[in-house]
Amino acid sequence: MRKRVLVVDDEESILRMLTDMLEILGLEPVAVSGVDEARQELARAPFDLVISDIVMPGPSGLELLHELRSTRPELPVVLIAAFENLKSSVDLGDEKPAGFLAKPFHFTQVEELLTQVLGPLQDDEE
Repeated sequence: MRKRVLVVDDEESILRMLTDMLEILGLEPVAVSGVDEARQELARAPFDLVISDIVMPGPSGLELLHELRSTRPELPVVLIAAFENLKSSVDLGDEKPAGFLAKPFHFTQVEELLTQVLGPLQDDEE
């Protein structure tokens, strides 16, 4: 069974690129354009990972991280931002994400990070 990944970003090009990357990696991506849609998807079905942009109209990726840390602390969250010094510029307190992706990111960066977070990306049975 493929691992399910919820991708949350308001930029269509980022959603498309990440969805394509995740499919190549053998994962099952579900793409949404905001936190409200993400909440609906999370209520509908289980996910193995959430990848979310930080800065979006409406609720932010940080708000989503905060909610998930209180309701689903076991669910890994990777945050995306448009700046490299992301870790030092964002005060997350105790609510640490599983990882960060700084735009622009490349396929190998995504693959390496997701392997660290999820372990083997594809089942051997496939």
